[in-house]
Amino acid sequence: ESLALLYSFPLWLVRRWVERYGFTGTENLLAFFHKRPRLVIRTNTLKIDREELLEWFKRRGLCAERTLRSSCGVILNERKNILDTEAFRDGWFEIQDEGSQLVCQKMEVRPGEIIWDVCAGGGGKSLSLAAIMGNKGRIVATDLRTYKLDEIKKRAKRAGAFNIFPADLGRMNELTSAQKGFDKILVDAPCSGTGTFSRNPDAKWRIDESWLTNLPAEQFSIIEKALPYLKKNGRLYYVTCSLEPVENEGVVQKVLSVHPEMRKIPCGEQGGDFFKLWPVESGTDGFFLATLEKI
Repeated sequence: ESLALLYSFPLWLVRRWVERYGFTGTENLLAFFHKRPRLVIRTNTLKIDREELLEWFKRRGLCAERTLRSSCGVILNERKNILDTEAFRDGWFEIQDEGSQLVCQKMEVRPGEIIWDVCAGGGGKSLSLAAIMGNKGRIVATDLRTYKLDEIKKRAKRAGAFNIFPADLGRMNELTSAQKGFDKILVDAPCSGTGTFSRNPDAKWRIDESWLTNLPAEQFSIIEKALPYLKKNGRLYYVTCSLEPVENEGVVQKVLSVHPEMRKIPCGEQGGDFFKLWPVESGTDGFFLATLEKI
């Protein structure tokens, strides 16, 4: 109760975390969420490399530095309106948390592959994957919110990402790419977002404990609908920005128990089963990534 009051967090969520992380671990997490988040951008390597972008910021008197882990990330130490610059309008960079960049890099996409970004949202990860692929291959981007597809088109045009193809989720069967099967599928599933409270402080008051009962079923359902479109030896990447095991490991275990044709590929640090970013240690949003292969 003292932590919930001191850090202005829902009591039910603080209790949940104290049970899992202990009092000190939970306080460290809450304290991190109260810090002002870093402004992190991703260099669009389709148009410019990171060193050139750093030099561009330097010439304009802005203090910028490389991210420690992402190969294309830049941290800006001053809160400036960088979206009103010629560099942004010309598509040299996108605002993207380092954790989100790392998840995309973990997918190890290659030029020429056929990718499906199932829950593409505004297209941040699709744009990142397009840059890694050097515009070679195809990324089919879908989302239940069809208005998001227009946003993806605008961002892709600005970024010069010509291998992103927004598509109607209800017409996947008509796509040649879907009929042949995808090399890799990204399911960046709707989740509680408990790893993002640093950037979205109001979100902690919008979520309800019932979400953590209902969301895993929705997340499992999305994976179920995507799996038939995965090629043999193809890989599905399941991602959330949640800290909750019921949305992460729990969903993966259910998929594996229902689908014997799928196997888990370790993708974590030092051979761990899953790639996880703990905000207090990584300085990023909290992320979870599981890699599943169709055998």
